[in-house]
Amino acid sequence: MKKFKTLLFIFIAFKLTVLIAYLTYEHLPLQLLHFEHLATEDVQFNDIYYSTNKNKINHIEEKQVVLINAGSINKDSDFRKNLAFLINKVAACKPKTIGLDFYFDHTTEHDSLLQQTINKNNVVIAIDAKGKHKNIFTSSKKGVINFPIKTGETVREYYNYMKIAGNNIPSFANVLSDVEKEDSIAYLKYCTDYKGFYDILNPQEKINVQNFPAIEAVAILNSLDTTLFRKFIKNKIVIISHLGTDNMENAFDVEDKHRVPTDPNLFNRNLTMPGAVIHANAIQMMIDKAELFAVEGWLYELITSLILFGYLFLFYTIHHKYKLGKLFNILIILGSTIPLIFFACIYLMDLGIYYKVGSLFMQIAFLEEFIEIAEGFKRKFTKNKAHE
Repeated sequence: MKKFKTLLFIFIAFKLTVLIAYLTYEHLPLQLLHFEHLATEDVQFNDIYYSTNKNKINHIEEKQVVLINAGSINKDSDFRKNLAFLINKVAACKPKTIGLDFYFDHTTEHDSLLQQTINKNNVVIAIDAKGKHKNIFTSSKKGVINFPIKTGETVREYYNYMKIAGNNIPSFANVLSDVEKEDSIAYLKYCTDYKGFYDILNPQEKINVQNFPAIEAVAILNSLDTTLFRKFIKNKIVIISHLGTDNMENAFDVEDKHRVPTDPNLFNRNLTMPGAVIHANAIQMMIDKAELFAVEGWLYELITSLILFGYLFLFYTIHHKYKLGKLFNILIILGSTIPLIFFACIYLMDLGIYYKVGSLFMQIAFLEEFIEIAEGFKRKFTKNKAHE
């Protein structure tokens, strides 16, 4: 009982210290510390799931989305006219629905043609809920395409809907998937690898059935293989968007590309996945009902506290029974946290449970140091008391 009280006292003191340190750090005016914070805040160990489970992530399931790269259409005065022709050709292949992932903020001579085409084919158009971009075209179906992140961060979450003028406006993926969602924001469970798409007409590119099939817009406009296009597009959700200027394999084009957890690099990720592919992942997730349940709030704090208390018991017992050096302490920490990485970042993610472990690891490392400090104070207090 005495040991439990001691552990409880140390644990409460530890949690209070962590809280004070966090609040102090958040409000410090030191720019260097905040720079370091910005460099590491985007790192989440849960992303390891995508690099260790490449052969398991929905690669067997047939993808329900087909991407079309409108970036291969010349950006001249006839772009919207060619886009209208493209929509009609795609519609002739009998897709389930068509989404147009573009903003159009100025008028041209071909606007009436494109608007008629959108209306005739009941095309889903994109709107910007944050008001940075306008869309002069209208449709009976429209969806929000913003991501709930800061600029430059890895896209791990997706809006199911956003409130605009008091109304719940569904996301672009929500409208295209036709699956109603209750929560406004959901964690994305990606079903693709790295950039997330492959060109079905490129014989040099290895077909990755885990990724979404993509077609160049000019290939459809030139009717290179109508039988093949119909095979891929029929009864599928089609997103017409920008995957790359001139061609979708343009590695130097970073327009509308984002950092995503499917990138195996945990630090300093590149802009690899076009926004349309993120929407496609969200659509597939909604259709497959493969949502991630995020462990947050009081439940997260409860589970984290129980795990930390278990580590406190382990470290405290070791400190009292053995006199180990710093190297052995580090090895103990590594040996005990590696199973946590496997359990939380791979096993739980595979089950659809999203439990962040990054801050937990930092607290475990700090806890070991905190016990040494607490023991030092205890010995000093006991020694002074003995001299009195």
